[in-house]
Parts: sequence; C-alpha cells; structure tokens
Amino acid sequence: MARNFRNGSLARNYYRIFPTIHVWVRENGLIAVKEIAHNIRKAILNNDSVRLGLAGFQYTGSHFIRDPDGQTSHGILNFEALFVENE
Repeated sequence: MARNFRNGSLARNYYRIFPTIHVWVRENGLIAVKEIAHNIRKAILNNDSVRLGLAGFQYTGSHFIRDPDGQTSHGILNFEALFVENE
C-alpha cells in the first residue's frame, strides 16, 4: 500500500496489485504460446471494462520458457493495477 500526502495531510490510500497470467501449450517451440499470450494481452488492454474502477492498469512484461518435460512451452504475462481508495 502506498500513501499520498497533499499539503501535509493524508489524502488517499493507493493499492497496487501485480496479476500474472500463465499459459502452457504442448509444442516443440514457442510460437503458439507467444501467439496466445499476445492475444490475451491485446484482449485485456483493449477492454475498457478491465480498467473500470482502476486508477491505472498496464502490461509490464512477459517471458517464455520451456518446461522441464521438454514438451511444454510456458508463457508468463505480468501486469500492474493501481486502485485508489474512495474518499
């Protein structure tokens, strides 16, 4: 939780959350998991209802790895959301 001070007094409470979405695909490469991750990111960021009631929402990054089984690709998408407590 972060606090914002205005003129020496406490104005509002801000809350940051960091949602993470995981995607797994059975494939030899990373092509399908990257395409799915891209579509998820695009759907979330282009959807106004996701941001409804939020002071801020942004995509902060992603990375793609192979799972130890050698047959599964794994995508991780990271976001950041900022909530402001109502007065």
